[in-house]
Amino acid sequence: MDNKFRIEESLRGDSDRPKLEEIYMTSFPADERREWALVERLADDPSSPMTMLKFTDGGGRAAGLLTIWRFDGLSYIEHFAVDSSRRGSGLGSKVLSRVVKAEMPVPIVIEVEPPGDPAYGPMAARRVDFYRRHGFTAFEDFDYVQPPYAPGLKEVVLMLMATRDDVDPGRAASLIHRHVYNKK
Repeated sequence: MDNKFRIEESLRGDSDRPKLEEIYMTSFPADERREWALVERLADDPSSPMTMLKFTDGGGRAAGLLTIWRFDGLSYIEHFAVDSSRRGSGLGSKVLSRVVKAEMPVPIVIEVEPPGDPAYGPMAARRVDFYRRHGFTAFEDFDYVQPPYAPGLKEVVLMLMATRDDVDPGRAASLIHRHVYNKK
């Protein structure tokens, strides 16, 4: 397990951006991600509520990224990915623990593939368990659909989870749809 890692904001001109793009593009299916150029534009715009965090290993090499949107009273992790060569090392767990602690007392909401859906396979249940171990609660009775990121892409049936069970999933979904996906 890597005990020495750093989390920092990835800013314009970051030499790790090509590696972060590779991690992003290989970690998420096309229907569950936006174009990388738009990720960079959002991350580089000081007026955007989205921040791209990168985490590096003990050697200073980019090992993953996390995009987080901060709204009034709610944070939303849009994407969280660890380089495939580092998965299972405990690094993702340490990063998530640190981010959850840094956001307190503001609750964090995430979208995950629903466990038990054959389209997602056993990894969906493993991801949900991972987030539960970090204090997230699943809103299993709340129907949630991720709108398409762009024309030609599909909507995706997902499930919301949050670090606090007093989060109103309807309000969270409304904020996410309006600000992240530009849907009314």
